[in-house]
Amino acid sequence: VVTRSDRVYLPLDQDRRGGCAPVPIKALLFLRESADDVRIEPATLSVALADLWHLKFRLPTNKGRARSFQQLTRMASELPIFNLYRPINRASLETTVARVVELAGRGTG
Repeated sequence: VVTRSDRVYLPLDQDRRGGCAPVPIKALLFLRESADDVRIEPATLSVALADLWHLKFRLPTNKGRARSFQQLTRMASELPIFNLYRPINRASLETTVARVVELAGRGTG
């Protein structure tokens, strides 16, 4: 483990590391805060697109931004997108992981 003032690096065991090849994306989860319950709900396309736009790289030209927007729109229309609401505390971590595993196990479509 390597630590810096602003982050912690936790390396994977050698036998669990992958290469640099891309992996397929089955779904996107936006992490949302909830006061007391853990739930996963489908995201509306318009809200998901706005959230993705805020997370994208900042490109300096109109052409670059247009291309980025087209790519985000295509991705958002082809992938299932969900909001994962969960309390931000350790006590809810096990339930949160169980909900994500449950979603992955039933297929996300």
